[in-house]
Amino acid sequence: MRLGMSGAFLPSKMDEFSAETARRIKELGFSGCFTRFTDDPFEMQPAKAHRVRDILADHGLALYQSICRRPPLHHPDESVRQESVKILSAVIRMNKELGARESHTAPGSLNPKGA
Repeated sequence: MRLGMSGAFLPSKMDEFSAETARRIKELGFSGCFTRFTDDPFEMQPAKAHRVRDILADHGLALYQSICRRPPLHHPDESVRQESVKILSAVIRMNKELGARESHTAPGSLNPKGA
């Protein structure tokens, strides 16, 4: 089993991810991480994602999962669902550039109180 970490000291912006971040992950004995970047996937520059990918690779770490946005894929309004597919597609492209093994998302909910 390989363990990754999430939260704690991991930054929310790609520009804030550093070699020091990767060193701390490695020193704690993890083989990778799960990032929760808040960067806009529609405006993401591949070079920013590649910098994070390369830092992780330089430290022998994997990006197991990454999340950016979780659009409501399960929604009664067709226009909301269509926009959600566009958002999720952009997130998947961003995560591909990051080298993430998986894009984390959620289907949404019909519960009026939220997911």
